[in-house]
Amino acid sequence: MAAVNVQDDDEPLIRDEGTPEAAWRNWDLFSRLPGWTPARLLDPSQRLVVVAPHPDDEVLAAGALLSAHARARGAVLVICVTDGEASHDRVDGWSKAALAQRRRAECDAALAALAPHGSTSTWRIGLPDGSVAAQADRLEAALRDCLRADDVVVTTWRGDGHPDHEATATACARVCADLRCRLFEAPVWMWHWATPGDPRVPWSRLRALRAAAPDVRRKQVALACHRSQLTPRVGTGPVVTTAMVARAGWPMEHFFT
Repeated sequence: MAAVNVQDDDEPLIRDEGTPEAAWRNWDLFSRLPGWTPARLLDPSQRLVVVAPHPDDEVLAAGALLSAHARARGAVLVICVTDGEASHDRVDGWSKAALAQRRRAECDAALAALAPHGSTSTWRIGLPDGSVAAQADRLEAALRDCLRADDVVVTTWRGDGHPDHEATATACARVCADLRCRLFEAPVWMWHWATPGDPRVPWSRLRALRAAAPDVRRKQVALACHRSQLTPRVGTGPVVTTAMVARAGWPMEHFFT
């Protein structure tokens, strides 16, 4: 996650605390969404590839699914597009190099919490945080080098409201279409700026993954590993808001098909 605001009609789309978590939790759409189990998304023989624009997006987007697949002894590859070095840009005295090192370590700890038996691997591309769109060709080339036709790919949503999330999803969509990989897109920032029934969101494409209690617990522990994103910054709050932390405890994850 990186704290970058997207301008929409001259208004920042990502700002303040966003929509309260309770507004989503109490929305009746959730009781009507088609419900999936992890086995519905992929077989244990398939590889799950989670393409995370920033460290912590692997947890926020698909931590429970990743945990469930690892528990089933399925192979997991997490592709970190950036090192998230811009999340504290110009605040708290962090250099980009120091923060990138810190966030790589947090990601390693989070993945160890999600898959304690070591069934995950990580590939860091190292694109500049906040500038993924400008490096789209490089990202697509990297994805083509590593993805296989039978992979199931999860990334952030193309309409998520964050430029790195959207550029990452667009690159994944192009490559997955060519290679015929199955692709799911997870809303991360959408929950922050949208409201229940928001017409900008394609709700008819949303699906719910039913998450088992052990996987929800591992997701919460994994998110806690990203301490740099949970700690208030000088003059402002943490990047990962209290609502995001609360959503990590939901017994479901959501994906656009």
